[in-house]
Amino acid sequence: MSEECSKWSKWIEDNNCTTDGETRQCLPNITFEGSMHFPEDGITLFHTPFHTKDDISIYDAVDKILHIGDTFGFKDGVAYPWGKELDAYKQIIKTYKQYDFDTILSGHSLPQGREAMAMMEAAEEPWQAYLKENNKTN
Repeated sequence: MSEECSKWSKWIEDNNCTTDGETRQCLPNITFEGSMHFPEDGITLFHTPFHTKDDISIYDAVDKILHIGDTFGFKDGVAYPWGKELDAYKQIIKTYKQYDFDTILSGHSLPQGREAMAMMEAAEEPWQAYLKENNKTN
């Protein structure tokens, strides 16, 4: 069993109280590095490791939607970064700015408009202070 599969099995074992029913490991049958494009649909998937090392974000050019998964959450006009690496944070902001979107969808927040980019950028200093104060930096 690979190291990653062992980690997955351990995680399932440790967190089985949060599952409902049987949980099985299902590895992807399609993988990519960097990005993957579906031009006929206007969809781009791209690697944005921050919350987890295998995070992806999805851009829909047709509907101008950027789905950022769990990289950031939003509440009451504030963006909350859900990662620990400053370099990854800066790279994600830079990457997201390259896309022409009107709406941001986050995994656990209400939809946001383009102005959420400013919230994401403004979060850097308080987020770093929080990580330092709570010894959460890697």
